[in-house]
Amino acid sequence: MKLKTLKKYKSLPVLFLLLLLQLPSYAQDTVKIIGDKHFLIGKNISWLEDPQNNFTVKEALSLKFTYVPIDVHNLGITASSYWLKLNITNNTNADKVLLELAQATTDEVIFMQLKGDSVIRSDTSGDMYVFNKRSYPHHHYIFDVLIGQGESASILLKVRTNEQLQVPVYAGTEKSIFQSLLLKDIFAGIYFGIILVMLLYNLALYFTVKGDNKEYLYYVIYIFIVGLTQATLQGYSFKYFFANWPWMANESVYISSTLVGPAAVLFMRQFLNTARNIPRLDKGFFIAFILYGISLSLSLAGIYRLSYLILQIAVSLTATYMLILSVILYRKKIREAKFFLFAWVVFLVGVFIFVLRDFGILPYNDFTYYIMQIGSALEAVMLSIALADKINVLRRDKEASQAEALEAVKENAKIISEQNVMLEQKVEERTEKLQVANTNLSGAIKDLKEAQAQLVSAEKMASLGQLTAGIAHEINNPINFVSSNIRPLKMDIEDMYGLLDLYDQTIHKDDKESHLKEIEKYKTKIDLDFLKTEINTLLEGIAHGASRTAEIVKGLRLFSRLDESDLKFTDIQEGIDSTLIILKSELGNDIEIIKDYNLDKKIECYPGKMNQVFMNILNNAVQALKECHNKKCTITITTNELEDGVEIRIKDNGPGIPDYVKARIFEPFFTTKDVGHGTGLGLSIVYQIIESHNGTIRVESEPDKMTEFIITLPRHQPS
Repeated sequence: MKLKTLKKYKSLPVLFLLLLLQLPSYAQDTVKIIGDKHFLIGKNISWLEDPQNNFTVKEALSLKFTYVPIDVHNLGITASSYWLKLNITNNTNADKVLLELAQATTDEVIFMQLKGDSVIRSDTSGDMYVFNKRSYPHHHYIFDVLIGQGESASILLKVRTNEQLQVPVYAGTEKSIFQSLLLKDIFAGIYFGIILVMLLYNLALYFTVKGDNKEYLYYVIYIFIVGLTQATLQGYSFKYFFANWPWMANESVYISSTLVGPAAVLFMRQFLNTARNIPRLDKGFFIAFILYGISLSLSLAGIYRLSYLILQIAVSLTATYMLILSVILYRKKIREAKFFLFAWVVFLVGVFIFVLRDFGILPYNDFTYYIMQIGSALEAVMLSIALADKINVLRRDKEASQAEALEAVKENAKIISEQNVMLEQKVEERTEKLQVANTNLSGAIKDLKEAQAQLVSAEKMASLGQLTAGIAHEINNPINFVSSNIRPLKMDIEDMYGLLDLYDQTIHKDDKESHLKEIEKYKTKIDLDFLKTEINTLLEGIAHGASRTAEIVKGLRLFSRLDESDLKFTDIQEGIDSTLIILKSELGNDIEIIKDYNLDKKIECYPGKMNQVFMNILNNAVQALKECHNKKCTITITTNELEDGVEIRIKDNGPGIPDYVKARIFEPFFTTKDVGHGTGLGLSIVYQIIESHNGTIRVESEPDKMTEFIITLPRHQPS
């Protein structure tokens, strides 16, 4: 073959192979179809370049076709059309055989069956024509060769495309061709199934995982675009989405391919936090965004070949740059980088093998055909594993902090236990005194009443003492926030005083200009603009801390109700809310409070005593819920209007109360707790307070399901 002829090849590996073999000329062999088989017939095809795309069939047949002994012709990015000629002999029992062009993104394919120099049958296809007009409804191009047993026919194909032009042509019986296509569709279904599962799984995590979880969203976007790109390159998008919209089918190749790179970059920047870990190198990604933007703009403008060329450059640079940055971050001991690096290398290996196949260096077979899908599927799975690992790391950190909090709770429980023991001792001492005073009935009744009053007060103080540590913690947080801001605020104010002193000195100096320059230098030194912003930020922080402290103090004030000895009209829902503020540290994050308030009017009551009722019932609910495991703990508080009063329901989904306990639950000194862990007065006091308000209280419970206290109160107390 002459060198001038070899220059027609756009693929350097093919050129090298031909020079190495020093092939002067070959005559093409006839394709013989024997049995139910199909195979690549590239070595049986001769071809002709049509630079202007204007040859007629007769003109093409009058010119010399060139034979190249390779399985798959890769003609690169070219504006030319190509004519392919081959001869087929049917040695099967069927009355026809099939030709398959397995390149779904070819713009135009014209099939012609010849008899001599005349075309006796033709079929036109390609992604520039509507999908439904194809002879076979498949994303590959399939053509009938109508020849009987033992007969031969000459076939002419004309192909052209704006993308990289590859011509993998198969020949075989109808059964063998469609069996092959079925296997490819099954593999594609498995691939897209993996992509869909990874997409939906991580999309669900995005909506359920609390906190800053943008990496899940970027992962979903990236995987979606990867799957869409593969569907487009394999022709599934045209078949299922754009069957009657050829322009969009052709454009989607460029759009999806252009979006893959930016989506991968956005995910990498978020997942590996490159803006913080390698801020200077992170800026290099903007060059990639510019190249992808230019490529997309050119494709939309119809300049496809230049767009495809720039896209190839952008993909090569971006993939290499991402690989380099992931190696750098891996060497910096960034845990997430090792997962990303491994996943990215697997994907790039698949792409590299796929490209080597395209250029003819590796053979065209099932492995090299599917390798890019295999690589992208493995990448999707490994990146999902990387995200899961990140969740586990965050969970371990959270468990460590919870362990520290648990130690603090245990310490508080120890203090409370000691207080309860002391209270039990006092109760025993008082009981002995009452027994001694039993000889005098009136004195015994008086002593009993005094003891009862003291026990009620002690029970209330014990309840408040139980919550002391939590309240102190709640107040300490905003106070620490305020105190931590005072020192930097003081330093910033001193800088401002320094600036004011310089201005004051300027007034008394003659050489004001030089002194003004000194002031400007000082302003630059202290970064006046930042100083203003920081002062405002610190003041806002102090204000927020003070506001939070005031909110807690207000809750305490509302709960304490120093005027509780007087009847007054009160918003009962406000009292419930103040009690919840006091109990906040006991509730923690594991118990959800559900409020269903339906009261519009106030009721007449003793506010402080009613707060004690809510405190005792809610505290019992919290303690019961702490015994539950493997369920979501909730306390539901409902208020309803009655005809002549109100109803308050406090319900928890804890372990419930057995019937034998429920029958004695309001008896004084009755408790199911261990010695030293309760006096048995809490619900007895609740019953007495509700009774003193001329109300009722009852309890409903189902084992292992719920406990509900139902309180009814009149709107007005009898005079």
